[in-house]
Amino acid sequence: MNPSNSDCKIGIFNVGFHRYWPQFPGLKERLDGYRLEFEDRVRGFGAEVVSAGLVDTVESGRRAGELFAAAGVDLIFCFVTTYVQSAFVLPVAQRAKAPMVLVGLQPTPGMDTATATTFEQLAHDNCTSLLK
Repeated sequence: MNPSNSDCKIGIFNVGFHRYWPQFPGLKERLDGYRLEFEDRVRGFGAEVVSAGLVDTVESGRRAGELFAAAGVDLIFCFVTTYVQSAFVLPVAQRAKAPMVLVGLQPTPGMDTATATTFEQLAHDNCTSLLK
């Protein structure tokens, strides 16, 4: 697989915890923004991106896996944008039948811990948040 080859199909989704959305208005949209930026970067390498959007429940994980299987993706990037239960991600891997890479990119150079809120912590919670 050559990432500069447009025949390469990359499945991308990001993760979150559905129970946070009513508690932290705007968090879901911030995390989706991180994913959209990541998808643009991957497209910049010439790959075709198949986006499954946000996976935040077991059911949305199933839908993402089915989408990737139907599209025949070569590789999947799971962009871990905040805390999530592994049970949400497992159905993607089970259904998609493609290798998966967990991506944990810090969204900013650093978080001001002196003024940070729970919202900001969740917006900066990446690869350390995927629990077994």
